[in-house]
Amino acid sequence: MTTDIAQTEEKATTREPLPPVELDAALHALVEERPVTGPVATTEHTLAPTPAPKKNVARKPEEATGIAGWFVRNRWFTKEPITYIAYQFARATAATIPYGFGMAAVHHAFGMMGVKGQKMGLTQVGMDAFSTAVDASKNGFAAVEKLVTDSATAAVEAVAEAKGVEVKHLSAVEKVAAEMVGTAKVWEPGLRGSIGRTMMRLTNSPLNAAVQIAVGFTMYRFTGSVVKNVRDRIMNEKNTPEQTIAEVKHAPKTILETIKINWPAESTGTPIAALVLGFMSAAFVPSMAPIRDRTKKFINQVGELWSPKSKLLQNAGVWTASYSLFFLLAESLFRDKQLQRGHWKGHPNSLKNGPDDTVGGPGAVTYTPPGADGTPAKLVTVADTDQKVDDDLAKDSHEQLRFPGLTGEPSIGRFLIRRILPVAVGISAYAALKRVGYIASIPLPGIKHNYMADVEKNIPGALNGPMEQLSVKMTERLAVEGDKVKTVANHAKFYLKNAYREGKATAMFGALWAATDAWGTFYDKFVHNLQKPENAVPLNEHQQGKHAEMLVRLNEKDKAQGRAA
Repeated sequence: MTTDIAQTEEKATTREPLPPVELDAALHALVEERPVTGPVATTEHTLAPTPAPKKNVARKPEEATGIAGWFVRNRWFTKEPITYIAYQFARATAATIPYGFGMAAVHHAFGMMGVKGQKMGLTQVGMDAFSTAVDASKNGFAAVEKLVTDSATAAVEAVAEAKGVEVKHLSAVEKVAAEMVGTAKVWEPGLRGSIGRTMMRLTNSPLNAAVQIAVGFTMYRFTGSVVKNVRDRIMNEKNTPEQTIAEVKHAPKTILETIKINWPAESTGTPIAALVLGFMSAAFVPSMAPIRDRTKKFINQVGELWSPKSKLLQNAGVWTASYSLFFLLAESLFRDKQLQRGHWKGHPNSLKNGPDDTVGGPGAVTYTPPGADGTPAKLVTVADTDQKVDDDLAKDSHEQLRFPGLTGEPSIGRFLIRRILPVAVGISAYAALKRVGYIASIPLPGIKHNYMADVEKNIPGALNGPMEQLSVKMTERLAVEGDKVKTVANHAKFYLKNAYREGKATAMFGALWAATDAWGTFYDKFVHNLQKPENAVPLNEHQQGKHAEMLVRLNEKDKAQGRAA
């Protein structure tokens, strides 16, 4: 039998001698030779040929493996109806994590201020009434005010009865004196008492909700924008497979870049806009607290949330108005801040951060942000440039907008159709689903022994319902005499319970995003088609003159604000 080595040796003895080369080159030459069959010519041992190295065949992007390959093949995934809604709820759930912690932190801080106010401004009778109402998931301050009114009325009636006359026959001085006696049973007198009750009023005022929303929604919108930006870049169906793979690899970098660009603007605009949302939302007072009732079936209790007594339609109406204004104001402030920082990609008069054909007209303006090399910002007309209208990119139109009352930005029609209409649909769904979120029992996976599980076991329904309010009795239950560490730990557990409650319910905000994002995309495409050149309507002479005047004022305004050169 002839071995491979022998075959190679025979081949080597039949060819002409090779010039002397280095060892590496000799090995390379052996690799290039093919072994042949034949009789063994010599028994002298030589080096065996090194196997030829396998060539690295480049894998096609479509055949990429791992998570990058999955995204290459499934860039459509979040665009289908079911997966789109799932994506919006997943995005909302991610945003609720910082949101819940922020809301609960402000709620706890205001609660501690309220407890201090109760101790300063209420007698023991008043504090007991406040705590009893809170334990029943009712407004503690409203219960105290009712007790004050009842005590004052009872005191006046007692004086009238002692004098043997009707209340209406008492003098004004006698009534005031009697009311003060009755009030003193609940309210502490003097300046200290007055300051304490003011602290209580602030705790139960719309300011509490406004500050909570300012902190919570800033984190919520910011986190949601980060998730959306990463998804939009990775799942962009216009990307090539190579671009999709690159976006997946650079996702951490994209997150950091988005944080750097969006946080300064989000933290500036959202807290201001939240004041509007907080004070308007305070106009709605639910008639029933959505807390899980273990004596009823879950589905039956969900059905009660739709009953007239739950005021669901009133809730949806108030939120439609307040959230629409909140979004408009927050996005306007966001845009102004990004314009100032040179991070706005769109027209300075549009809320869309990208090319927008709804702000056009003859001589439409275009904004160039400051350059990294110190080049100042510029605001010039499209007519002064060689810019061409590109329907695919939706550049600013050269012609008059069709139906400017419905398509122009800003305009009442566009605000009603582009914002209020989808918000009304989404916020109505959110108002209903959030109540379900409050009463739903959602287990914490992988956690068997913790405070929340113990609370749920000992107090059924403790993890359900809105955030629980602090009272004097509650702080006494949380306090451990002589052990500040345990007291702080109990307050931390109380805080985490509230963060869990609020975050769990607000994950339903995905219903609003699902409605507004889908409708916004549809409406923008509809408006874009209206503004195509074949549908353009030229301005008349009077309109051209008015547009030129507006353009001059806009340029002067932006120059005064340092946005244009």
